[in-house]
Amino acid sequence: MDALSFPVALTFKRTLLALSVAGTLGLSACASVPNPAGEMATARAAVENARRAGAGQLAPSEMGEAQDRLTVAERAQAAEEFRPARRAAEQARVAAELAEERTRLAKARQAKLEIDNTLKALRGEAAAQPNR
Repeated sequence: MDALSFPVALTFKRTLLALSVAGTLGLSACASVPNPAGEMATARAAVENARRAGAGQLAPSEMGEAQDRLTVAERAQAAEEFRPARRAAEQARVAAELAEERTRLAKARQAKLEIDNTLKALRGEAAAQPNR
């Protein structure tokens, strides 16, 4: 072996070792994204809570978005694409919570309207009665 080939061979081996370590670390970083089972369960519960609250009728746009995002999350999880599954599950949870809050707001507005109408009727009755 001549004097030049030994340092070149050593440098080549070190470069190969560095690349293989970097590749292994890169692959393990991709594989280290855990299954978002907890996020999926939270998203499913939020969608179910919104459905029970009546969001399908009172906040249909937000409820539809929540259901669509949950479907995306479930498909990504089934394909073991955990990062997109986690993101879609979080979006589903947020959309479901928004749908539930919009539903509560709509119900509160309806209750206020009913109370206002009742008060108006009572005031009308009180005004129609002669003072004693």
